[in-house]
Amino acid sequence: MVGLWVALALLAIVGSLMWLVPGPAERRRMAVRQAAIARGVRVRRLFAQDLPEGEGADGEVYYLYYRPVANELASRQRQAWPPVLEEKLQGQGRGWLEWGDGYAGVVWNEQPPVEAAVEAVCQQVLSLTPRPPAPPASHSCA
Repeated sequence: MVGLWVALALLAIVGSLMWLVPGPAERRRMAVRQAAIARGVRVRRLFAQDLPEGEGADGEVYYLYYRPVANELASRQRQAWPPVLEEKLQGQGRGWLEWGDGYAGVVWNEQPPVEAAVEAVCQQVLSLTPRPPAPPASHSCA
């Protein structure tokens, strides 16, 4: 009877420890973030209050891959990410370019979490200007 109690206690301890260990998908995402940090890009998780209305409602998690820049923007500004980034992510990722007070970056849902994708995101972050580019002027034909 004592052996049964010892086995149950051991199973409870091992089960608790296994619950804390990240799974394979989370380990791949952690490797992606570490690769970005090694390239000089900062990474932070965005919470529901940081996302625009309608994003993240389905439980999708977004991360801001960014670099500090010298700007003083009163509010965050977003733009669709460029076709080159869409092509590199093979249409799988979701996100946008974002500028805020003191940063410029890419908001990304880390899909697909592979080395080629993080390379494309990091290149995009490092190429961003401190301020978002102005939209093209509309031409009127009179």
